[in-house]
Amino acid sequence: MYTLNPFKNLSIRSTSVAGHAFWPEPLGENDQWWAGGTQPRFYQWKVSFNLPTKQFHSYPYSTVPFEYSLLDVIVGDYVLRGGIGKIYKIVSIEKKTEQNMVCIIEDVYRINTFKYQQGDAQPLNFSFYVCFNIDEDYQTSIDPFRLNLSIQSESVNFISSYLKQIDFMKNPIFKCQYGFEIGDLVAIEKGVGFVRPVGNLNRNIVGKVLGATGLTNEYIVQPITQHEEIPTDVGEPGDVIYLSDDGITLTMDITSKPLYLKTYNAIPNISRSNVDVTLPIINAGTSIELNGEVITFTNQTTMTEFVNLINGNDNGIAASEVFPPYTVTNDNTTLLYGIIGVTQIPTTININGINVVIETTTAGQERYGTPVAIGPDIVNDINNTNIPNIRARFNPNTSRLSLINESGGDIIITNVSGDTFASDSGHSATGFLETNISPKNQTIIELVVANGQEIIIRNLAGNFTGTTGISGSDNGRRAMGIYYGGKIREGTNYVVNTMIDVNEISAFIGDGVHVLDSGNGEWVEMKYTASGWVVIATQDSARTDADTLSINITNEDVGQIYIGTVSQNSRISNITVIVNEVFDDPNMTLNVGDDMNNSILIEDGFIDLMTVGTYTNTPSNVYDTETDIYAFIGNHASLNGNMKIVISYT
Repeated sequence: MYTLNPFKNLSIRSTSVAGHAFWPEPLGENDQWWAGGTQPRFYQWKVSFNLPTKQFHSYPYSTVPFEYSLLDVIVGDYVLRGGIGKIYKIVSIEKKTEQNMVCIIEDVYRINTFKYQQGDAQPLNFSFYVCFNIDEDYQTSIDPFRLNLSIQSESVNFISSYLKQIDFMKNPIFKCQYGFEIGDLVAIEKGVGFVRPVGNLNRNIVGKVLGATGLTNEYIVQPITQHEEIPTDVGEPGDVIYLSDDGITLTMDITSKPLYLKTYNAIPNISRSNVDVTLPIINAGTSIELNGEVITFTNQTTMTEFVNLINGNDNGIAASEVFPPYTVTNDNTTLLYGIIGVTQIPTTININGINVVIETTTAGQERYGTPVAIGPDIVNDINNTNIPNIRARFNPNTSRLSLINESGGDIIITNVSGDTFASDSGHSATGFLETNISPKNQTIIELVVANGQEIIIRNLAGNFTGTTGISGSDNGRRAMGIYYGGKIREGTNYVVNTMIDVNEISAFIGDGVHVLDSGNGEWVEMKYTASGWVVIATQDSARTDADTLSINITNEDVGQIYIGTVSQNSRISNITVIVNEVFDDPNMTLNVGDDMNNSILIEDGFIDLMTVGTYTNTPSNVYDTETDIYAFIGNHASLNGNMKIVISYT
């Protein structure tokens, strides 16, 4: 059922705006606004919003019935800056309560950057915005009479054209392993990524390329069916996920009910408490609603007790006391070359036990005309290595490079080969120390939902979020996949030469194969089921009326010669031997039959191979099972002769 819940039209106000990330690569050689350009501009910002007034309605199933607050804002919603019409997408929510939210907003594909002079996409602080959501067709509805008076109603007119400009995002956007052209098919290969559907990957096609985004090997893809969230994070990208026989559980075990071709793993949603709340406590009588579950704290509760309480519930949330993220920033006074720059390419380093190869020089080449890895390049190589808990950032406005350990642990850098990337005793290419020890002098509460589901915390009694610093979040992502269940899927039909080739096919339920020679010179048709390959037809079983087998025999033939196969319950109605040229060895013999009885259809004494003529027999044999028919020719020395054997059966 499609629910016609009202669109969100929340008037919110920014209270803090800070640049968060720069665009990672240039759009051609004249792009000056990207991270390594001559005038880099942020495309993501960390913004704090508050909500002066809730939005009231009559829909009973919002987080709080009949009203919208910041608890109802999710990743994928948009904000419009009133008065000028700049629109941003909410891509991550670090914290949210009913009236306050800290989130990352993004200039989608830098539309604002390219629209305004000097790449001015910067959102304003202490300014009013409209927070709105869109439907699956990238449409929305804004009621100007609900907006704060500081928001000029004319700015709402920008929304329709903006959504039309980005509605290509209705389709999934995949980062591929190499370049594609419009119209190309895209498949997913387990352990590799999005590739061309070569060979066995025909079963793993995800869609067709509609266009490119401008980022390297990133393409807009029309999916073969719906691309949607997978409720349980099972398997790996490239795996087919099945519905168990219980009708509930998702599994990797093959059943008759394939549901998804997995494209992305889940990204956990993580909520961390506010480090500024130095003595967190839950006061007696406090009551909250956590993802729909009401929790009442009768007694004063410590953070350790709260962690134990959460972990004792079956709500999909794991709680722990952890160190806050630990950040180290380079020292520009100890730079070896006067800039953040790795000149020996490639250079290999090790961060917390993981090797990183510094080899990207895109920004350095553009800035200095030489293959040197500068800030954006280094960030690219470190972050693409996916070191657990480690993230790199570069701020071109301050020319500072940072490393963050999200788990609050140490950051240990080892120079392996190439340039001196970091040094505890002198100058280095980046100005980092090798040994960076986290103080670990404080703990915070971390809530993790492994499947990426958002965390919603609502104060019912008391001030839980204020006294603990713990609030909701939405910064993860559910596992994603191409949905097979309940949809029509285009199966694949393979054609192979022999039964041995069938074993090389990576088939999916519903796929078929046509084997040209099943071992007896005849074709066979097979379907792939939950039990594996099943024969559904053979060349003989496909015959429904009277049919014939025939073969030509010459003086060069001897021994057991295969004529053909008759299907189950076939009746041999007639067998004819036509001697077209006599055989000149009187010792030559011919019998026709099967493996059990070589002469059951016609025996040698019935035929004169030394006389041209036609010899007919009507044996009326009925075969209960599929049976191979043979001609049996005794040893001979004939230098001439040929004949034709024709077998009729129904």
